[in-house]
Amino acid sequence: MGGSSTLTSCSLTSNQAASSGGAIFNQSHTATLTDCSLQSNTATNRGGGIRNSGGSSSLTSCSLTSNQAAFGGAIFNGGHTATLTNCSLQSNSATTNGGGIANSGGSSTLTNCSLQQNSATNSGAIYNDNSNPTLTNCVVFGNGANTFTNVSGSTLIATYSLFEPSAIVAGVNVSGPGNLTTTTNPFVSSSSVALAICSPAINAGLNSANTTTIDLAGQLRLVEGRIDMGAIEFQGATTIAVGISANPSLTIASGQSVTLTASGGSSYSWSSGQSTIAISVSVAGTYSVTGITGSCSDTATVTVSVAAPPSITAQPVPASSVCAGASVMVMVGVSGSISGHQWLKGGNPVAGQTTATLSLGNIQVGDAGVYSLSITGPGGSTISTGFTLTVSTFAPTVIITLPNGSTVNVAGNLPTLTLPPTGNALLQVSGGVHYERVIIVERINGYEIRQVDSNTTGIFLINRLGLFTLTVQGAGGCIKTVQGIIQTL
Repeated sequence: MGGSSTLTSCSLTSNQAASSGGAIFNQSHTATLTDCSLQSNTATNRGGGIRNSGGSSSLTSCSLTSNQAAFGGAIFNGGHTATLTNCSLQSNSATTNGGGIANSGGSSTLTNCSLQQNSATNSGAIYNDNSNPTLTNCVVFGNGANTFTNVSGSTLIATYSLFEPSAIVAGVNVSGPGNLTTTTNPFVSSSSVALAICSPAINAGLNSANTTTIDLAGQLRLVEGRIDMGAIEFQGATTIAVGISANPSLTIASGQSVTLTASGGSSYSWSSGQSTIAISVSVAGTYSVTGITGSCSDTATVTVSVAAPPSITAQPVPASSVCAGASVMVMVGVSGSISGHQWLKGGNPVAGQTTATLSLGNIQVGDAGVYSLSITGPGGSTISTGFTLTVSTFAPTVIITLPNGSTVNVAGNLPTLTLPPTGNALLQVSGGVHYERVIIVERINGYEIRQVDSNTTGIFLINRLGLFTLTVQGAGGCIKTVQGIIQTL
């Protein structure tokens, strides 16, 4: 009773009182505590951590955690003047009133204090009976649905402090400057009063209210020019990185839309006026979004382009008729932004035909059909007109009419035609519409000198013996080639 006491860098843990003041009982006494920890202390009546009755107390950079009592889980002030600076009240509880602090008469001043996860049957954070406490630069969050209770004309006066909206009840005066509310935990977790990155409490306090240079955690009290709310100053960079992703892409075809999705913030504001995380756009232009998390914001910008589809500048030839075994090459002129070519047959992709030129070799009957080219780009797809391919298998039947008295021997690799010794004779070939004969005139040093004769009659003068080649083209365009050897008796 009476007098004064000073405690520095002290730890008071797991103490018990049969009535009041589980760790400390101050009666008409002046107490000063600096850098002290009061944890898991209990009292059956008042003040699980500290019971103040008359006198005054000053707590600087002290943490009061998990203390319990019936009234004032951490602190009970009765007709007492209490000053708390850079202090935390975490997870204290009261079975009746004031999980964190219970004030009955007197006055208390809290500056840069953090109150979290305190609980009581009535008033989880602070209970006031005929008392008018003031809070400056404080953060009060997560202390249950009944955060403050004010009776007997009490008024809690707050400036530059952060609360949950539900904490603003009768007798809580937040009309002063700088007060904020949040529905998101401003702390890194429910068990720590360190501020989360981009907490709205960062750089939101009143510098002149706190003249200390070190916070509860032993760090600099002022980092970025403006003091934070709460007991622990945020030491890191208060920035976020907002980005925009596009699906399917930032370049779309006319009539299509792209979904732009923002990331990196907790709420968003688009240049189009929307506030959803994602928007759908179909008009070319520049779109930006500002993401906000607590006190942090960042803006990202993208440009959406509407591309024209690629075009066909030269259509394929309408049709072609070929004989089996032949080759076909069909070209199409294209322009624009093209990411892919695909030839189609009857609307189905043709394997291996992925350029602007259709190239088919050794054509068979199954290759007949209608072919078209599909070109694809960011602006969509375009299909050419059709090219109709007809395949004929009707090769001409070659008939050779020899002079009278001639014989044919087919026993060897090539048929041998033996003519009677009557001088020059005529060879008649039929079965086609065009005929060509090739005979070897002479061989010199490995080279052949050939004689080529062609006509539409099929009549050739036999004026040279030896190997011959006959090529006959039928009416349908198909050809047939035969070879033989001519000799005389």
